[in-house]
Amino acid sequence: MDYQSRTADAQLAAMLAGLPAILIEGVRAVGKTETARRVCADEMLLDDPNVYEMVRNNPFAAVTGWREPLLVDEWQHIGPVFDGVRRQVDEDYRPGRFVLTGSARPERITVHSGAGRIAVLRMRPMTLPERGAAAPQVSLSQLLEEGEDSVGGRTEFGLDEYAEEIGLSGFPGIRLRPGASRMQISGYIENIIQRDIEVSGYRSRKPESLRRWLEAFAAVTSTTASLEKVRIAATRGDGSAPGRRAALDYYEALGRLWVVDDLPGWTPTMDKLSSVNQTPKRHLADPALALALLNREPSSLTTDREFFGKLFESLVALTVRVFAQAANAEVFHLRTKGGRQEVDFIVETGEGRVLALEAKLSRQVEAGDVDHLHWLRNRLGSRWIDGAVINTGSFAHRRQDGIAVIPLALLGP
Repeated sequence: MDYQSRTADAQLAAMLAGLPAILIEGVRAVGKTETARRVCADEMLLDDPNVYEMVRNNPFAAVTGWREPLLVDEWQHIGPVFDGVRRQVDEDYRPGRFVLTGSARPERITVHSGAGRIAVLRMRPMTLPERGAAAPQVSLSQLLEEGEDSVGGRTEFGLDEYAEEIGLSGFPGIRLRPGASRMQISGYIENIIQRDIEVSGYRSRKPESLRRWLEAFAAVTSTTASLEKVRIAATRGDGSAPGRRAALDYYEALGRLWVVDDLPGWTPTMDKLSSVNQTPKRHLADPALALALLNREPSSLTTDREFFGKLFESLVALTVRVFAQAANAEVFHLRTKGGRQEVDFIVETGEGRVLALEAKLSRQVEAGDVDHLHWLRNRLGSRWIDGAVINTGSFAHRRQDGIAVIPLALLGP
């Protein structure tokens, strides 16, 4: 299968043009290696036993003598190789020398020593345009500039297509065999539980307890459920639940694997918005993982609108975060204390200006769907850029109140 272009391609090329070393991080099988290979002249694959043995014996010298840019794949297998790259950069700061990839950030290893020397690029699973499943007609980066007055476009994408795409996932390798995607995702989860978790530095003594915790976490996708609620929901039939320390270890280890990808709460620097709940919204790296963990088929989503809505919002979260990163913006959610006002996505620029987005599993947008966007617009004043509802309809357009309506299939970088 031909390489599928990624939003990160342009980011990586621009970073390499001005920086000596880039670290691409992200959940396993997200496509980091293939993306890096397109810009690298040589590669050091640390999951190759022969290469591993050579590098382990002298990780500092091992990164010299290669064609550049050099790809150092899965650097976390030999932590000192990171310091070897750092030392090379200290001696020669020419741009475009190294690209490292990593599917884990082990507890015993940090990348702080690379600060200022090795820049980080985060990769997430593929969005609908990257999958080739949709043709975007509305640009998030243009919305961020000053709002896009003319919002338009049409798509035939409907609920069945969104459900199917949630099930197929945004993992490139899994999509190669769509007929076996459910089996592949189940195997992917099994690898996380039985093997990958140890790479993060945590040794799971009770794999079934970890599995129940993951299932409980999947069930609260797109909510601000507390980790204590997740822990209690992971209770076994005999009444025993994971201990608090074990549950926190699960959460931290899965975060180091980027399997857990929570959306942080927004902390605005405004008196009028000082009373906010900073609990993150719960997300896994890909909504397909939540679907599989709860033993659901994509076809079941159309008869369970509540769960479908959670996974649709998670797909929107994935999409918006990929596109916002390309536009040098950050993404949060907003929820005031008590939950009186909520906005699903706050996309904030470096200048502190805001694009506010709501996700709705509906073809039509009702007046009540935009109330919280109006509330936020009134409080932000000049910091407000634009607001939109991301939905499952057929047409992109702008309402008379100024709020845009954008089907997810039409949203692009």
